[in-house]
Amino acid sequence: MGKKKRKQKLQVPVPKEGIQTDVQLQGIETMAEELKQRRLLSERRGERKRLIKQLEDERGSKIISYFTADRRNLGAQMGSDTIPFFFEHLQSVKKVEKIDLFLYTRGGHTLTPNRIVHLLREFCERLAVLVPFRVHSAGTTLALGADEIVMGPMGELSPVDPSVANIFNPLIDEKDPQKGNIPISVEDVSAYMTLIQEKGLSDPNVFSTALKALTDRVHPLALGNVHRQYLLIRTLSKRLLELHMKGEGDKEKIEKIVEILSEKLYFHGYEISRHEAKEIIGLNVSYPSEKIEKLMWELYMEYQDALLPGEEFDFNRLLGNRESGDFLLDSAIIESVDLIHTCSYSVNVKRKKPAAVEFDVNVRRIGWEKLEVQEVGK
Repeated sequence: MGKKKRKQKLQVPVPKEGIQTDVQLQGIETMAEELKQRRLLSERRGERKRLIKQLEDERGSKIISYFTADRRNLGAQMGSDTIPFFFEHLQSVKKVEKIDLFLYTRGGHTLTPNRIVHLLREFCERLAVLVPFRVHSAGTTLALGADEIVMGPMGELSPVDPSVANIFNPLIDEKDPQKGNIPISVEDVSAYMTLIQEKGLSDPNVFSTALKALTDRVHPLALGNVHRQYLLIRTLSKRLLELHMKGEGDKEKIEKIVEILSEKLYFHGYEISRHEAKEIIGLNVSYPSEKIEKLMWELYMEYQDALLPGEEFDFNRLLGNRESGDFLLDSAIIESVDLIHTCSYSVNVKRKKPAAVEFDVNVRRIGWEKLEVQEVGK
């Protein structure tokens, strides 16, 4: 057998002035809208580096950015596949006094925050999370492990109660099992049980009838999994807070924070402002100076323009007058002064009928890779 081919990295040339009109991605057929996204990641690299360096100078820290695009299709969430890439950035940063994680995410895998926090803490004495806008769900769990949560006026946290899905959950469509299973919210089940307990006080038959109605619709093992996730998120939240809340009176504070974030806000989409996070929940929130606040928002806008969070890809516009095409679409980034890693989808898009606006999208590959940005003339 011949030697296995080494995976080729993307080489995107960028001029010193940051303007490049003739960008090509090796081996990928691209269209104007797709190139615009990758161009912004490459051409604006210099501006993002400038902002990161300025933030580092103002904060006296080393900064790593982690930004996930929260679109419904072809988006990204926090996941354990990022860990090796964080490690590569940290090896470049080396051991320092303070690391700031500049974060935007709508959530992800329940266990990922714990692993990221412990890895970051291997390389610093003090950890902070910078919150320019949304840091929800698993992102909030991650923030619990930081000594400081720096929130701008647009900064948001959220409850940490997860939704879980496994093979025992009800099917989305019983006629088509390929569509997957319905996620079950931990707090939805908890609220249902609380409701039937309250209403069943005057009628002993209410509880058993309501419980049977639940188990007739949801497999008992799925409910068992929900309870395990409930215990898991409370345990993780507590342990992450205990990394930096070690004082005499902190035990009660930790219990209060965990209870509020895991079950007392009653809606997973609840948007927690910085005032609520600090004054009501009791998190270690600080407000940035006017200069740092401005830098945080400018850096957020750079990532927003490049990754288009919340916006679905317009395949009709991507294809133009063609019937099919191949695209490389970025959905997340991990970035520091020295390195960039991007998570991208390699997809083939075909119109279902000639000139139709309905499409078949075949995802050929999704994964992380280092983006090599080279200055023209070097």
